[in-house]
Amino acid sequence: MNIKYYSTVGNGPTSEHSEQSKDDRALAILEGIAEQTSASVPPEERSCLILSHALIYETTQYLARHGDDSAAYLSVFMNTATPSGSHLDRSRKCVFQLTNTVVRYLSSVPASSPLRTKHSGIFDLLGALQAPFMVYDGEGDAQEWTQFWSRTQPIILELGAQLDQAGFGAV
Repeated sequence: MNIKYYSTVGNGPTSEHSEQSKDDRALAILEGIAEQTSASVPPEERSCLILSHALIYETTQYLARHGDDSAAYLSVFMNTATPSGSHLDRSRKCVFQLTNTVVRYLSSVPASSPLRTKHSGIFDLLGALQAPFMVYDGEGDAQEWTQFWSRTQPIILELGAQLDQAGFGAV
């Protein structure tokens, strides 16, 4: 039996050192993306939708990186208490920040924009996505995170699908 561990504290035990290295690299990439996108909003409305799709794509790829074991990882990601600064805590902070950036990007598209009319379903989802951010600020215990992510995850997945269907996933 090959057992994988999802550490909540730094470098926990793993069945293979290379798996931990892959996780560390994946998190470093996600943290870099979160840092690069946190400062500004793209000036062009269409770019806001394209980049929102890209951020959702990167987030879902990160969360699904364990292949057949992704369901187990997602359960840990969503439900497990974790100390501040741990791998899992850093992952949650990145996902929170990237999701919040998607909200900022899409919110920056003016209400008068033809994109809002043409892609009203996308902006309806934006309204639903904004609600969890009104009650959770990225800090809190595992129960608060679980409540936030259980509300946010299905919206972000549907938003990604709609952005892709509308052609914002292909550049």
